[in-house]
Amino acid sequence: MLHVAAGICGARLYYLPPQRCDELIDTISELSAPGSSVALDVAHACFFEAEETRDYRAFLTARRSPYLTGIANAHGWLGGFGWKTDAFQCEQLDLCDLVPPPPARLLTRQHVWLATGTR
Repeated sequence: MLHVAAGICGARLYYLPPQRCDELIDTISELSAPGSSVALDVAHACFFEAEETRDYRAFLTARRSPYLTGIANAHGWLGGFGWKTDAFQCEQLDLCDLVPPPPARLLTRQHVWLATGTR
């Protein structure tokens, strides 16, 4: 018997190499029945090149926890694993259907995807 599940991958994908992120989402996808949901946040691929993230990247490296994965297209990435997705970058959160509206501090974070998916 398959059960509907909800999964949250918050703050884990940043620190996994790209192949491990794919493997994790693939495993979650295989174990998820129709109607299941997933929520995640992950760096946008441009995070690693953006001038405005340089100081933060240096901070992460100095504390030995650099981000390892960035996704250029969260819709396409999750969709490739069979998820119907909604994905927004932080500066777009005021455009999505989140309730309650996001705090202003999240609207200024750059180069991060916040995504949900349904099977």
